Amino acid sequence: MKRILLLLIFSFLLLGCSKYDIDKQIDKAEAEQVANQFYYFLQIKDFDKAENLFLIDSISSIKNRFMLNQLFEKTIYEYGNIRNFELDFWNTVTSDDSLGQYLLKYYVTREYHHTFEKISMLKVNDSIKIIGYQLDRNSY
Repeated sequence: MKRILLLLIFSFLLLGCSKYDIDKQIDKAEAEQVANQFYYFLQIKDFDKAENLFLIDSISSIKNRFMLNQLFEKTIYEYGNIRNFELDFWNTVTSDDSLGQYLLKYYVTREYHHTFEKISMLKVNDSIKIIGYQLDRNSY
C-alpha cells in the first residue's frame, strides 16, 4: 500500500514538471541565426544593431550600451575585423514552456589574431537575446 501511495505521489509530481530538451538541432539553428546576425553587424561595424541583440534592462541601458560599444571598438582595434567564424561547440537546453538557454563557442579568424568567443543566450517566449559575450585570445 505504501508503495502504491508513493508511486501515485511521485507520478503527480512528475506530471507537474516541465519537459526539457537538450541539444536539439532546431534549437542550435535558432541560436546560430542570432549569432550570425551578431557577427554580421560587427563585421559592418553597425554596433547599434549588434547591441539590440543583447538583453539589456532599461535601468542601466545607457551604461551597458556604452560599455558594449567600447568593447566592440576595442576588439576591432586590438584583434582586427572579423574575417571568418566557425562554430566549435554548442549546448542548448529548452523547455516546453518557451524558455531556453544556449551556449555557442566560436573560433573567430580576425585580421590580426584568432580569438575564441563564447556567446550565451536566453530565450523567453519566442525571442532569443544575448546575455553574455566573452572573448579570449588563447582559449575558451
